Amino acid sequence: MLQRQREADAEHEQQELEMLRHQLELEQDIAIQQQQEWEHLDDLFQEYGPQSAEQHAEDQARNQAHNDPDHDAPIPPVQEPIPPNQPNVPLAQPPPPPPQWQPLPPGGRPYHEPIMKNNLGAMNVECQHCHALHFDCEKLSKSTHNHPVFGICCLEGLVQLPFLPEWPATLQNLFQDHNFHEHIQQYNSSLAFTSLGVEVDRHTVQGSGPAAFRIHGALYHLMGSLMPAEG
Repeated sequence: MLQRQREADAEHEQQELEMLRHQLELEQDIAIQQQQEWEHLDDLFQEYGPQSAEQHAEDQARNQAHNDPDHDAPIPPVQEPIPPNQPNVPLAQPPPPPPQWQPLPPGGRPYHEPIMKNNLGAMNVECQHCHALHFDCEKLSKSTHNHPVFGICCLEGLVQLPFLPEWPATLQNLFQDHNFHEHIQQYNSSLAFTSLGVEVDRHTVQGSGPAAFRIHGALYHLMGSLMPAEG
């Protein structure tokens, strides 16, 4: 059994050597053929190259002078043909390439309502320190489900502000008065017509320029009674 295996391996190696030898012979034949083609092209270039036309003209002139009885005359030099004068015609320039389309930046595009709307939910999560209301997504990463922690209101209780004082009794009564709620626009309009009382510093408005003035001291408003005088 081992003898057969060895014979098969030896035969396989012999076949590989034969294939390599055949491949080397093919490569050598191809190299010889290419060398012969290059030599043939070199001969053609030497025979029909740029100097062959001038040499052929000189040979014809020399033969003509030899056949002519007055062959001692000098052989005129071969003159190359002079090309005719051509006007300076500008070459046609290729057309410019079409401008490449570039998308507009987001700020230059028309506004469209987004397809998907972002809903933050209700603003009902209370800070346990200052009792400010927040969205649930505003809590810090260390928050738990039952104990949310926020840092944008009081820095987790580090900033403590005093509570707002209670309203005066007059404002509290107006806020609870139904008649005041019903005519609140009229009250606001009457309080809006007030006069401005200031002490104007006119040193800055001398000369030309836009109309402007500087206030010196306190700024206060003057307003009269809510109800017009009788008569």
